[in-house]
Amino acid sequence: WRFLLGRPVIDGLGHTITGLTVNNAGTDFQGLFGKSSGTLRNIGLLNSSISGRSSVGTLAGFSTGAISYSYADGGSVTGNWSGSAAGGLVGSSSSPGSIDYSYANVSVTGVNTGTGGLKGSGNGTVSNSYATGSVTGVIDTGGLVGQSGGNVSYSYATGA
Repeated sequence: WRFLLGRPVIDGLGHTITGLTVNNAGTDFQGLFGKSSGTLRNIGLLNSSISGRSSVGTLAGFSTGAISYSYADGGSVTGNWSGSAAGGLVGSSSSPGSIDYSYANVSVTGVNTGTGGLKGSGNGTVSNSYATGSVTGVIDTGGLVGQSGGNVSYSYATGA
């Protein structure tokens, strides 16, 4: 652990975690990190299976911090509630949260609102990032971001 401006910095140093499974269908904020306000960088997740109620993502269920140079490749994310906020990398975020130079290739399913290939919903910026996994949702569903109040730049999605 290191600290930057009073917030923790977790640097995965390019290491990966394979086969992470979180199955808490009735619980919010599910992922490798349930809630994050610090910096997460250089972290890779392979073939993860994450299931939760709302704010569900492979790396973070909810983030107000900075995420960079991180990815999720293979596996699935499922949000099981009508306001699910499910994303391939991050379920939901709030300003000043940011996602930079990151990607997700994950199958994402949301029961209702805020379902996205990279981020499900919320504020905060997305830049220089992409998503290639399939996304299934009902309202506010997108290949990259399901619902966003933040800026998106230099990013794309190619998944179904």
